[in-house]
Amino acid sequence: MPNLLINKKTKDQICVLLNKTMIIIQEQQKLTDLQVSPVTKEEKTLEKQLKSSMPNS
Repeated sequence: MPNLLINKKTKDQICVLLNKTMIIIQEQQKLTDLQVSPVTKEEKTLEKQLKSSMPNS
C-alpha cells in the first residue's frame, strides 16, 4: 500500500512539473514571437488524456 501512495505522489509531482513547464514554454513563445505549427488531432487527444490524469493545480 505505501508504494501506491508513493507512486501517486510521484505522478502528481510529475504532472505539476509538466504543467509548469508547459506554461513556461507558452510564455517563451509569446516573448519570442515564436511561430508554431497548428496542433494536430493526435496532439489534442494526448493533451486531453494528460489533463484528465493531472490533479487540479
